[in-house]
Amino acid sequence: MKFYRFTIVFLSATLGLNAAAEITVDIGDYQLLPDTPNQIIEINVSTDTGDTIAVMNFLAEIRGAVGSPLLSGVDFDSETGLLFFGNSDGYSPSFSNGIIEQGSITIAPQGPEILAQGKIRVFFDTTGILSEGVWQLSLTGIAGNPQNNTTFGDMNASTVEAKFNNGSLIVIPEPNTAFVVILCALACYRRCYRISTHGLG
Repeated sequence: MKFYRFTIVFLSATLGLNAAAEITVDIGDYQLLPDTPNQIIEINVSTDTGDTIAVMNFLAEIRGAVGSPLLSGVDFDSETGLLFFGNSDGYSPSFSNGIIEQGSITIAPQGPEILAQGKIRVFFDTTGILSEGVWQLSLTGIAGNPQNNTTFGDMNASTVEAKFNNGSLIVIPEPNTAFVVILCALACYRRCYRISTHGLG
């Protein structure tokens, strides 16, 4: 019985040591305002196993109906809390059309690898979008190719494994101001009519 328990503990420990370290990237679901530029979301990058990285090849795509929000910018390193803050060689975009963004960012030359823990700030423009809509925001399978994914690498240019949880962008127009005024006026009219007809009771 003791040998059996020892075997289970030993195997569990061994499997745990051999388990692949993993970075998690969570986009989340975000509500955007209609007809508004420079709206910000923050994608969370985390690791609970101390993974470090030296480079990130960033790919993002907005999928859905024609007339989607436009991806207007990416920020990895301008403020505390962003993924490459304080140790960046700068983001180099290689392609962007507002729907698909592609580029890379690396640590500063000769710098140590950084902990894969922080946020990526992404900017969107909904100018011209006046009606409700939902679009997927994805960092994987870009342009329909299952191999076109955001990736991380170490100092030796080896891939560092990561798990991606894609998200969504939701545009919900604010209530029309004139419509709200009409509803309020109608409610006041009904109340005044009840009072004049039935009294305050």
